[in-house]
Amino acid sequence: MANLKSALPDIAVSQGSKTLSDKIANGDFLNFASVCECIVKILEALKPIHEKGFLHLGISPDTVRFSDAGVAQLTGFTEAFRMGDDFQNWAPAFQAGYSARELIRHPLTKPLSINCAADLYSVTAIFFRLLVGRAPKDDDWSDRGKWRLDNSKKGYLKGASGDLVEETNDFLRKGLSLTAARRFSDIGEMRKGLEKLIRQGQK
Repeated sequence: MANLKSALPDIAVSQGSKTLSDKIANGDFLNFASVCECIVKILEALKPIHEKGFLHLGISPDTVRFSDAGVAQLTGFTEAFRMGDDFQNWAPAFQAGYSARELIRHPLTKPLSINCAADLYSVTAIFFRLLVGRAPKDDDWSDRGKWRLDNSKKGYLKGASGDLVEETNDFLRKGLSLTAARRFSDIGEMRKGLEKLIRQGQK
């Protein structure tokens, strides 16, 4: 198993004051912008991990912590995987709702390759959780009407422009694609998408 902590001594992994699960339960997110900014902070915490050649593969509301100053930190590195290592004989834990499909292992088939898109799936799933009120489910993609955001219901997008609603739905569809190649390719691309949503929400 990859030793992420020793490989990344510059990443401060503290217990912090609150997990993201705590913040959700406490109702700490007041508007759409604060939700987007939370995801940007998670990407900032993930960036040095990817830059050092690792995947986290365990990102969920319980492994994201926020310091008293509001800085996001990632914990739970037990599934850390060095990019390029042999994935054939290794099976990471699968977190329903937050783990990408390619982490599911089938004994009779060759494992799918994994890359940054797997972690970005998890981050998008957190975004989905904050906006929809629950983690994604397997059958969401066969009937998007079960979760499709709009601006008429209670939630962070109530009263938002139609353009912002559609762009947010498009963002979720891309980030949560069952096919890794169709997702955001790296942190920079995903962050640009979030910043676009933030700007759109300010109009």
